[in-house]
Amino acid sequence: MYKYTFLSVVLLLAIACNWSQAQSDDFRHGYIFEQSYVKRISLSKAEQLINVESFFTPFTSADWGKEKITDARISRAGTSLSIQFSGKTSLNLRDFTKNANREKDGEYQRFRCLGNVAHFHLIGVEFGHDQHTFLLVDYAGRDIYFIDM
Repeated sequence: MYKYTFLSVVLLLAIACNWSQAQSDDFRHGYIFEQSYVKRISLSKAEQLINVESFFTPFTSADWGKEKITDARISRAGTSLSIQFSGKTSLNLRDFTKNANREKDGEYQRFRCLGNVAHFHLIGVEFGHDQHTFLLVDYAGRDIYFIDM
């Protein structure tokens, strides 16, 4: 009897794993820095993680040029930037624009692939009314860092 109970639990876990959803960020979920799977760190901590002092200085201007995705683990489909991880669900980052009206200013959040550094994907994040910043996304998808500028 215990053998069948154990087998049932294993099967239920296998089914549940197949139903897991990809991490996703879009306006319905709020800003990227509000997500539970994102850790906020300082610029100095980010530079310690990648072990490159003043790495972000050339990126501080908002003019990042045309997005060039050269890493096969990253793809763009319209307003969605997707990062694939081996053996883990993907991270889908969706740009959003919220139009202004009489009561509220407009707002947007846009994601741009800026390349790779150390063992991280470097993603630029632009906001409508705030300073742009960056995400460092670990190649394995274990750690996603939002850099407080």
